[in-house]
Amino acid sequence: MQAPPFRRLHLVTLLQVLDGHQAGATQRELAASLIHRRVRRYSAAEWVESKERKRVRRWLAEAVELRDGGYLRLLRGG
Repeated sequence: MQAPPFRRLHLVTLLQVLDGHQAGATQRELAASLIHRRVRRYSAAEWVESKERKRVRRWLAEAVELRDGGYLRLLRGG
């Protein structure tokens, strides 16, 4: 069974997050690249409280989990 388009797009995003992280990109750089470039202009306090930072942190955690074995669940259809 094939994943729905939204799920496939999300998995591509997770691969981009993981690739960027492994290449040394900061979470803010990932957010600017994948969500919206305006985060580059956030003050430190704005960045810490931003929804973009929280989203990138969730994506990164999910990407690492998939890399570290969670992909097997995907292959089984889960």
